[in-house]
Amino acid sequence: MSGTATGTVVGKDGCENETFTGNETLTVCVQDTALMDAPSTTLGEQTISLKAGQTFPVKYSVNYDQEKADRLPEYGFTLSARIEDPSGKLLYINDTRTSARDDKIEVKKIYSLGLQKMSGDRRFQYGDVTAEDIETFNKHKEQISQAVREKFPWVPADFELKPVLYRSPPACGKIEDFKVPLPGNKFVRIQLTRGGYLYHAPGSEPTQETTGVYIDDTLTSSADE
Repeated sequence: MSGTATGTVVGKDGCENETFTGNETLTVCVQDTALMDAPSTTLGEQTISLKAGQTFPVKYSVNYDQEKADRLPEYGFTLSARIEDPSGKLLYINDTRTSARDDKIEVKKIYSLGLQKMSGDRRFQYGDVTAEDIETFNKHKEQISQAVREKFPWVPADFELKPVLYRSPPACGKIEDFKVPLPGNKFVRIQLTRGGYLYHAPGSEPTQETTGVYIDDTLTSSADE
């Protein structure tokens, strides 16, 4: 038996009136995200080729496995939406949990040039990534990639890790937190620690700490969790 999730994909955070070139593809999935430490399971999927000149909102209608959906807790029955270019580069994504019973999915633009608006104090609140943030992340990408796949072996080797949110809480040295999408509409917090000094015995010289990478054990269904 199949069910159907219908609604619209809309832009947010300044991309509400974006116009598509006709090369983009929208993918909407109905998912089982009940297990927070594992990739989601797709219950249904629709792929939509966007037309030149098309704008938000974009309608979707996804058929899904009703029997499996009925066994899920409410929090684990969700929707995801992503828009990619022909090369598979991610252009837009929903970064908040969206129930499959909702009729609207909000997506935000993935910026690569640091042109997005910033709001709040990024020492304590996550904000959109800037070009400088992406440069920092990419500088340590090999180390980050290795750490992510050691923690989550199910992440494919060819899956591109790209941060969508950033903050830098006060600390001795520098701490930088990135929220990064993983396959199956999951998000992980990746922390870089740089600078500061390692503990040293009295009378000895402190040794400056190298860059460390910490991968959070807990995955979330949205970037803002």
